[in-house]
Amino acid sequence: MKHFSLLIITIMLTMLMLPFFVKATTITLTQEQVDAVLADNPPQCPPVEECPPVEPPVEPPVEPPIEPPAQFQDSDLQGTIKSWNQVWLGAFPMPTYQNVTYRTVPRNGYYAIAFNTRNVIDDGKLSILENAATPGIRYTSISECKGDFNTVTSCRKDYGLGGGMWWATNRRENACRLDQNTTYYFNVTFVNPDTGISNCSNSPCYVNIQYTNL
Repeated sequence: MKHFSLLIITIMLTMLMLPFFVKATTITLTQEQVDAVLADNPPQCPPVEECPPVEPPVEPPVEPPIEPPAQFQDSDLQGTIKSWNQVWLGAFPMPTYQNVTYRTVPRNGYYAIAFNTRNVIDDGKLSILENAATPGIRYTSISECKGDFNTVTSCRKDYGLGGGMWWATNRRENACRLDQNTTYYFNVTFVNPDTGISNCSNSPCYVNIQYTNL
């Protein structure tokens, strides 16, 4: 009983003295000391994930404006115009084969043969032959306008000593393709379309024309 009483007394004294021990072991740090400790032992923060770069918005491509097709225009050159019937003495696409000589071409102008394709499905060849009286390069075209030499390549030809240009309403390859029931002009000139200078040094200027429709 005596020992039990001593145990109880000891426990009570210990509980009474405990706050004094805790207070004695408490350490108060100044702000400078806290900063020093943090500087020596910085907090380990988890890495910050970087956001992916923001791509600028892609502008849709701007379509170029569609230019309206160029319209056929008559040439400013002065010309001589004949009908197909006047030159070949028959309706287009006749004759089968024929030459005409000494067709007069204005030195600074053109000579044109007008014809209508009607409902013809056929092909033929027009050739400009050099006339001994007038040497020089000749320029030809088939166009919906008289005196127009600014046409597609297949409907334009330059002649030295000879050669021919095919026309076709039957989709013949390597020919100047023409529409049916349309009026065209077969144009001839000595004037260079690029320079505006005539290759005919004499006046009048002559050409020989050959036509084939076999």
